[in-house]
Formats: sequence, C-alpha cells, structure tokens
Amino acid sequence: MHIHKALLIALGTAALAGCASTTSPAAATLPAPRAIEPLCAGRERCVVTRRRAAGGVRVVADVRIAHRPHATEDADHCDRREYWLIDGSKTRLIAVDCEQQWGADNPGPADTSVAGDKMVIRYVEYGANDTCATYDGVVDTASFRIESERWMTGDVEHSKCVNQRPSQDHTEPGDGSSMRPLVTLHP
Repeated sequence: MHIHKALLIALGTAALAGCASTTSPAAATLPAPRAIEPLCAGRERCVVTRRRAAGGVRVVADVRIAHRPHATEDADHCDRREYWLIDGSKTRLIAVDCEQQWGADNPGPADTSVAGDKMVIRYVEYGANDTCATYDGVVDTASFRIESERWMTGDVEHSKCVNQRPSQDHTEPGDGSSMRPLVTLHP
C-alpha cells in the first residue's frame, strides 16, 4: 500500500510539472530528475518516457511528444521522440526520431541503448521506390562526440534493408541544441 501511495504522489507531482515521467529499473537509483522536468515544460502531449544512466552523473532522457489528434498528412502522424543528454546543468539533444514511420521518406524509429558512457543508435528509414537508409553509430556521452558512425543506403526486399552500400547523404554533427541535434537521423 505504501508503494502505491508513493507512486501516485510521484506521478501526480510530475503531471503538475506539465510532464509525466517513467523510469527504467536501472535508472531508479539516479538523483532526482530536476534537469529533466524542463524538457516537457510548456510542451503539449509531452512525456519523459525513460531515464538511463550514462556514466558518472550523466543521464540520457527519452522524451515522447504525441502527434496532434487530427493529423491528416503522413508526416504529421509522427510521435516525435527526442534523446537528451543531461550532464549536470548542461542539457543537449543527441538525436530525434519518430516512434513509427508513416509513409515513404518520412522519419522512422531508432533503436537505442546505453551502456556506461556509450549510447548506441541504430536507425532504418524506408524511402520511395523500395529504397532504404540506415545509420549505426556510437555516441560518447562523456565528450558528447560521435565515436563511430556508418551511413548506408540499400534496397528493400521482404521488408528488410538489403544490398547496402556506403552513403554520403547525411549532415555534419550538430551542436546539441534543440534545432541541431548531435546526430541528424532524417536529413
């Protein structure tokens, strides 16, 4: 009974702050998420869905912003996901994707994991005419730099990206601001 009361109080506090938050079991021991609360402040349909330890005092916070209720175009159905690195008072945007791809040439979902101070990002986007693009990268959260990355293009066969070859069609790393994430998955 006491656990349920504590959970309700925590969720109520997060909702009053304008943003709900959930945590993975590994992140449950992290310090109070004061720096995380502003990520959703003033943003409708925003939820901090996960906090992951990223080495030292750093945290990767996953944010989801649901699409507007009456979206009509494929691109408007994107439930935006943002991956933020919080390091003390610094908050920087690592990457942005969509929870699900809606239509060809629109942003798709990334698969992310964090181990120690490394964040692994794997991304597939399906394009028109049975084409696809993939990204595999590792971000060092301690230095906020891309440690390694590989951009590929390919062909779609049986819902898989095959016949992949290196691609030069990508952007330079951003500065981590809300308009220029470190990794731009969908140019």
